[in-house]
Amino acid sequence: MPAMRLLLLALALWLAPAPLLAAQAEAFDAGVAAYRSGDHAAASELWQEALAQPLPASERARVAYDLGNAAWRAGKRGEALGWYSAALRAAPRHADARRNLAFAREELGLPPADEGSLAAAFRRAAGALTRAEAAWAVIGASGLFLAELSAGGDPHIAIGVPSVALRAEPRTDLPSISVLEAGRTAERIDALGGWLRVETAAGERGWAPAEELFRLER
Repeated sequence: MPAMRLLLLALALWLAPAPLLAAQAEAFDAGVAAYRSGDHAAASELWQEALAQPLPASERARVAYDLGNAAWRAGKRGEALGWYSAALRAAPRHADARRNLAFAREELGLPPADEGSLAAAFRRAAGALTRAEAAWAVIGASGLFLAELSAGGDPHIAIGVPSVALRAEPRTDLPSISVLEAGRTAERIDALGGWLRVETAAGERGWAPAEELFRLER
């Protein structure tokens, strides 16, 4: 299928980010070797080690994109969704990450991120800007969606498929009070023992297992 061929082409790695320090470059290169040998778990661990150090946003996006590919190859599709989203948050014009994210959403049975509405069109336009560009656009146009893009906070994306249940307390024996669909974002406002409390864009708050949410700021 054309979509599958597109993803396989896009699974090629972004190699050797130039600004890496010696220790980062060593971990990154070892991750490339592990990926090419089929050890995607080792590649992920090594690339996350490289990502744990300071990097420019464009290079963080490249490493996050490669981590998404490793997660996809390892069968961790929800995690791949998170990494591709993190890559786009760091570098909104990363075309391969955008294509792979669209394919991952389709494979997971999720609707396209851009549903064709006017609001979605504004979000898409905002998503094509860097944070600095978005901030200037906010000053010039006072666009609500651009303001949301450039705002701070600790955004997480739901990677539990098809959705993540939100509960009033961090306990699995309680019924859900709301759900956060996979691929949707929410702000983390608290944490406790493997659980995160988040607030959705609609203002709903609840607790969810930390493994079902993915931190976008990397």
